Amino acid sequence: MNNAPHFSPELPSYAVYDLLSGDPREGAATVSVLGDLAAMAIAGDGPLVRLQTACVPGEARARAAMPADCDCGPQLDAARQQIIEQGAGVLFYIYQDYGHNRADEREYGQCARFLLHYNVSRVRLLTNNPRKVEALEHAGLIVKHEPLVVRRG
Repeated sequence: MNNAPHFSPELPSYAVYDLLSGDPREGAATVSVLGDLAAMAIAGDGPLVRLQTACVPGEARARAAMPADCDCGPQLDAARQQIIEQGAGVLFYIYQDYGHNRADEREYGQCARFLLHYNVSRVRLLTNNPRKVEALEHAGLIVKHEPLVVRRG
């Protein structure tokens, strides 16, 4: 899982976790955390969080400034930049089961369990997908939706 996008290692308070479930129906994820999870747990509406499903073709095309069929690369870049500007946040990079065409509530649920394990019960979710908001709420988090704004070049 070391090919996952992370924050710059030069940033202070930066950590990476591999998230694996004992349930074979759940995928794996790499979690990049910028800042102190304990401090995020008690901060107002909670940390900025992004659930990014792996999309190697879309992300590679974005890096090469080539047209892509999706916004995955620009969305990843925008979320990472917003978290860096905020100074703290959590980026989940979810490796999907390639038998399915997208991540589902199981993968999002394991992300919620990671946050709850660190006593983070409130999040500001960077997304344009209402399914992600619903999945995290269903898993027990209080979610404030933060639209993900993608700047076009």
